[in-house]
Amino acid sequence: MGSMMEVNDLRNFQRIAATCSMSQATRTMEYAQSNLTERIKLLKQELSVLFFLRTNRGVVLLSKGEKLLKYATVILAQINEIETYYKKMMLGHNAKNHISASRNPNKRWDQKQCLGE
Repeated sequence: MGSMMEVNDLRNFQRIAATCSMSQATRTMEYAQSNLTERIKLLKQELSVLFFLRTNRGVVLLSKGEKLLKYATVILAQINEIETYYKKMMLGHNAKNHISASRNPNKRWDQKQCLGE
């Protein structure tokens, strides 16, 4: 079984695209360039797509890379929204306004029921 894409892979990809440079992206992330290169290589293998063209001046985003960047931007914005929402909940903001989504708040989530087993 191969590697699976992680949220940080999308963040890394987004930073590389923003800086047009693997080495500059690693400086902003405090990440070893070899690790970043390996994660991008795994992402490329997993999706079977070439995202960047490496040049002596950095990297150039290819059309498939532009498409992934659009997806990554949306996904990372949604993740940020989720994190912000739950962090606020943990701090007690609007805590009394939140109700359970279940019809019976005492009923536990049942995976088998959700999967129709």
